[in-house]
Amino acid sequence: MTTDERIGRALATIADDLRPEPDPYGRVLARRRRSARRRTGAVVVAVLVIALGVTASAMTWTRTVTPPAQNDPDREFSAVNAWAAKLANGPTHGAVGTDGAFVAEISAGIMRNWREGRYAAERLSVDRVTVPFLDDVGPYRIALAVLVLTKPDERNWPHASVWLYGARGASAATLVAGAERVGHGLEPYAHTAYAVEGGPTVNVAVVPPQCRFATTTTPADPRWTPEPTGSYIVRTGSTTQPEWWQVDCGGDVRAELPSPARRPAEPTEAEIDQALATARVQVDRSIARQCVLAAAQPLALTPVAGTPALVWVGDFAGSPAAVAGALPPMDRAAVAVARLDKGGWAVILLGGWSSGSYGWVPVQVFTADGDPIRPDATFVLRPREDDPDHLVIPPAGATSVRALYRGAPVGAAAVTAGAARLSVPVPFDTVEALGPGGAVLGRGAPAEPLADTGIIDRWSQP
Repeated sequence: MTTDERIGRALATIADDLRPEPDPYGRVLARRRRSARRRTGAVVVAVLVIALGVTASAMTWTRTVTPPAQNDPDREFSAVNAWAAKLANGPTHGAVGTDGAFVAEISAGIMRNWREGRYAAERLSVDRVTVPFLDDVGPYRIALAVLVLTKPDERNWPHASVWLYGARGASAATLVAGAERVGHGLEPYAHTAYAVEGGPTVNVAVVPPQCRFATTTTPADPRWTPEPTGSYIVRTGSTTQPEWWQVDCGGDVRAELPSPARRPAEPTEAEIDQALATARVQVDRSIARQCVLAAAQPLALTPVAGTPALVWVGDFAGSPAAVAGALPPMDRAAVAVARLDKGGWAVILLGGWSSGSYGWVPVQVFTADGDPIRPDATFVLRPREDDPDHLVIPPAGATSVRALYRGAPVGAAAVTAGAARLSVPVPFDTVEALGPGGAVLGRGAPAEPLADTGIIDRWSQP
């Protein structure tokens, strides 16, 4: 996947969810299913924005979708919606949710909003409104309202949904008044992160009543502890920790994922020193700090343990495709390596800009061949699947690299500023890094995209 496509897909999903704050881990679970259901062209976006701890306005995103034929993605979609229906039709989770009159007032208010045309009444046909979650979480009162449709919308979703927010103890009328828009669909794992300016960020997730949450702080060797709240989980500042969540539905594990409450901490000076110890070129400390934070971001889709280590930072032109908002193409790149929460290593390719204040974003994540920290590790990364160019980071002291196919040379490139741009239009299986005298300093194979991060998503299975 290209840089522009990865950024576009990430923000397209943000718009699709219509959430008050980005929900990266919820989208990790939903991304593969949603991409299979999207039948229209790519979305062009201005820039990938990661919003931490602040609210954002919801967007309306509408496409026309032709009803698909029955195939595997459709059956998976049906399975997801079957689980979502169990959530929509189940009891109201949360202590405040035991107040039946309060729940009924929210349901009536959301239905009234729809009848008044706030939720594109001509597009949605609503049978009833349910409230799967309602409670006070930290300084806020939060509810999830679901519009159960009499017929699927234009995307074949049988539900629409909206999270409601107010101050702790807010009335039903206050919650309903803030629900200006609803989002397409409902996921069986429904999550939100919410904060107001100057306030703490809280996380809420709720699943069907047949399922139970459990947590662990040792994902590589998990010891799952059942969550006392059962089918929902809340985390505020005082209860946030680097944990994983599991959703078990009667002995059937449907999901395992890092807690969305987990955020990368600002690295200390000692951690920056540690990250720079593996760098093969000189790196400015301020850039190193930005790259370490970007490599640890949840939107990298890579649950990493500890501080990522930097290998290289330098010039490398990204996709020449133009994007909306006159954002220039990426012309900087960085390579970091990090341990995965559930064991093993990942190689993270970051993209950046030499001008402007756009920062750095993860654009590709690859599997690591052996121990990527070793001095002779040679990284062979292909930023774009539709481009033969490879970014090669050889061991220190290398002056050139050569590509081999079954032992025979098929291409070569010089090393400049600690990296080589290797463009070979024919297959190759090995890259050798050569010193000034031709000695082989290291070998590497083209890296494969990281396929398994330990995250489990089985909602689409029967």
